[in-house]
Amino acid sequence: MTGCYADVEFAIKGQFKESPNMSLAITSIISALSCAQMLRIYERPLSDVSGQNYNHFATSIWNIIVTMSTVGYGDVFPKTRFGRVLGAFCCVWGVVLESMMVVTLSEGLEFTGPQRNSYTLLQRLNFRDELQVNAVKALKSMFHYKKKNKAKNLLYTTKKVNLKQRTIKLEKTFKRQMFKFKKKESEMRKYNISTEVTFLSKKIYDLQEVFEDMRKSNHKFSKIQDEC
Repeated sequence: MTGCYADVEFAIKGQFKESPNMSLAITSIISALSCAQMLRIYERPLSDVSGQNYNHFATSIWNIIVTMSTVGYGDVFPKTRFGRVLGAFCCVWGVVLESMMVVTLSEGLEFTGPQRNSYTLLQRLNFRDELQVNAVKALKSMFHYKKKNKAKNLLYTTKKVNLKQRTIKLEKTFKRQMFKFKKKESEMRKYNISTEVTFLSKKIYDLQEVFEDMRKSNHKFSKIQDEC
């Protein structure tokens, strides 16, 4: 009906999809036990010659575990040809099982649908608060800049006082706060593209344009002041 045969391969894939952790654990245990028994059969006749006691099953299972995990302590190792071929196969098979374990672990750490929605909502609320704080700081720095700019013009016309260094410091403060605001806004766009964020961003960007106009006029005023 669906163009797919329900063969053994399909059943194995379905089992791994249904319960990947249990399937991987059972596969690893069966592979280790069967390979350890085969290695014991191959290496047991040469135990006296090699000095490695393969009469005990624990020696074989330890060798297989070390080989499949690609650790390779070297305390026990196969001597026969069939044992070495089996060791090479166990090494490759162990890499396959480890890669499947990594994939299973990464899939297990993925958010479900409700979890993803909850995480997105929390990020929206968090970034919204931080965005408002950065916007307030930008407005505050702009207010201080405008206030100092007016004071500079007033003092120049009365007492000829130069406030250039203070003005430059306020310009840097405003630019730094605008940079933080833009960075936080770009981060928030990943989770929230609501009208509230767009409206706030537009107002702050308009404020930046006003700042640039004031900065240009202030520089012109400074040139006139220097000439005088």
